[in-house]
Amino acid sequence: MAPTDEVVSNDPAVHRGPRIIGERGAMADEERLEDIQTRLTQLEDRLRRIEQWFPAGAPPVQRFPPTPSQAVVRTETATTGAAPAKTAKPTQRADTEYKIGAQVLPRVGAAVLLVGVAYLVKLAIDRNLISPLTQWIGEMLLCTVFIAAGLIKRNEKEEFGQVLIGIGSCGLYLSFAGAMVFKHLISAGTLVELFLSLSYANLAFSYWRSSPSFLGIGILGGIAGALMPLQEHNVAVSGALQLSILVAASIVIARNRWLLFAVALLGICFLTNSASMYPVHGDEWTQIGFLYADALVCLTATGLCYQPMAWDPQEVLLPFAVFSYALLAISARPGWKGSLHSAAFAVLVALLAAAFPHAYKVKGRLLAGSACVVFLLCPSGFEEACTNLYCGLAIVLSVLFYRRSLLKTPFLPVATMLFGIGSYAALSRWEEPWPAELASVLFLTAAILTVGTGVYSRSDRDSELCLPIELLTGLGAAGFFLRAAYVLGPRLNSHWPPELNQIYGGLIAAMIGGVLDYRRRMMGVRICAWALYAYAALNYVDLAVNRSITPNEELLALASLTGAVMLLTRLTSRTGTAAESTVAIAAIVNWLTISRAAYLLLTLPPIGMREAAAVSVAWTAYAVLLMAAGFLRKLSILRHLALGLFGLTLGKVFLYDLASLDAGVRVAVLIGLGLAMIGGGYWYVRARQPSDPAKV
Repeated sequence: MAPTDEVVSNDPAVHRGPRIIGERGAMADEERLEDIQTRLTQLEDRLRRIEQWFPAGAPPVQRFPPTPSQAVVRTETATTGAAPAKTAKPTQRADTEYKIGAQVLPRVGAAVLLVGVAYLVKLAIDRNLISPLTQWIGEMLLCTVFIAAGLIKRNEKEEFGQVLIGIGSCGLYLSFAGAMVFKHLISAGTLVELFLSLSYANLAFSYWRSSPSFLGIGILGGIAGALMPLQEHNVAVSGALQLSILVAASIVIARNRWLLFAVALLGICFLTNSASMYPVHGDEWTQIGFLYADALVCLTATGLCYQPMAWDPQEVLLPFAVFSYALLAISARPGWKGSLHSAAFAVLVALLAAAFPHAYKVKGRLLAGSACVVFLLCPSGFEEACTNLYCGLAIVLSVLFYRRSLLKTPFLPVATMLFGIGSYAALSRWEEPWPAELASVLFLTAAILTVGTGVYSRSDRDSELCLPIELLTGLGAAGFFLRAAYVLGPRLNSHWPPELNQIYGGLIAAMIGGVLDYRRRMMGVRICAWALYAYAALNYVDLAVNRSITPNEELLALASLTGAVMLLTRLTSRTGTAAESTVAIAAIVNWLTISRAAYLLLTLPPIGMREAAAVSVAWTAYAVLLMAAGFLRKLSILRHLALGLFGLTLGKVFLYDLASLDAGVRVAVLIGLGLAMIGGGYWYVRARQPSDPAKV
């Protein structure tokens, strides 16, 4: 016992343990030793109880000498004489049992009680034991009892008191409705007053206790009561009542920062206003005014408690809500008046955005919604000019986007352009006088080109979206330009067939695409430009096969095709293999067009050359041109084609022309072909330099 006495007596913390030692500092040594023995006995008992928790045969635990602080703690614990507290974690079964008993059981019991009372009332009515008035009074008393009990127990856990109040409140709503619909005890006006009064009470309780359940009950009951005056076409009263309910609910939502309720309020308000807008129940401006007022109240509540949400990663909730409310109003009241009131709503939303100077996300989303209304909805009211308005706005917005000043995303320019295309298709512009349709089509073409190039210029060149953007830009602009050619062609020359108009329209569109590719290096536009040229060439082939074109018109078309392919090759060709391929394709196309043009010219009555001779002369002349162009432009592909064409012409002359031509013509063809081939060979000789024998 001596070592223990030394440890305890030398540590001053031991003397602060038992109260009796602290109060009697002059205790005798015998009493002190007796107290120490008592504490050791308690420690042994405690150790024995702890060892009972371990299974038999468990390996012994290695014990180390306690540190001074551990010795003090053990001494103080033994001095108190208290057994260790068992802190066991509640099991999952206990949690489930508690939830069922505390949350589910009261609700189910209340529902069963209501069913039993309803069955009792029905039984009493069937046996004529109670009158409808007595039944209604009993219902209200029962609901009042639930509400009173809930108020008394409002501080119980698991919102037990609020469950009782909710049961009583819902019962009152049903009782009021039954009193008018089935019992005919009250009028419609009285029912509205009762519904609104009870809803205000529920909203007040929600504000007091921060209860989302009573907020939902108050909103639904209040909206139901506010819609009842519409049965008598009383739009003003209905709108005022609904607005008062929304204001009260918005105050509760904003105070508690309940964003989901704010979003639900936006949806409920939109649905109720949709029901009240169709059909018209009265003054349309009154309905639109209350619609916009409701929207501003709901948007304010949403803005006050707005925060990023996982289900809305792009944060488009507020712009979508603003656009939806304006769309509802303008679809119900179209025309230029609809454009005016939607523009006024956009201004109000912008002013509301100014009320959130430090909430930058809310301010930005509200301004975005306002801009969508102005640029996407307001032009639709001016039906005669809406397509041109959309296109003009799209051009302006694309310029702003390209300048990187005000617009950071291409959404507005692209959306405005798409709305313009939709308005052209939906409003049957092709049934209008041709000048108006031509203006719309040209505006659309300009808008597509401007928006497409603006978006492409701001895009990453390595992005996978670049090629689709280029293709859509080229195809869209080409389609509307061909439509313009179809509209304008008959007005320029009424005797031309429609295919000839498509030829010139396609060639002009191809040239525009070539210029755009030359300036912006857009591969997709380049593809579209060549596709348009192919479209024009196919229209020519169709005309030539069907013989529905005069020689003069055909010569003009061939000259246009030849010049267009040369210019397009110049605009779209680049260095490398792709450039040589483009030049080769253009040379082959020109070979066909020049052969056809020479055939038409040389076989005319003033000249009267045979067909075979005309073709041979044309091939020889074109081979000389290819050879000259190959040396001047240093393009080996043209020289190779010239050599091939010389060989083809030589074979044609010896295999076909000599057997079918007159003697004089044979001599002329052979001499001309020979001179051309000698000249080409001499050019090769002069092109070889002494210092570089391999260079040609």
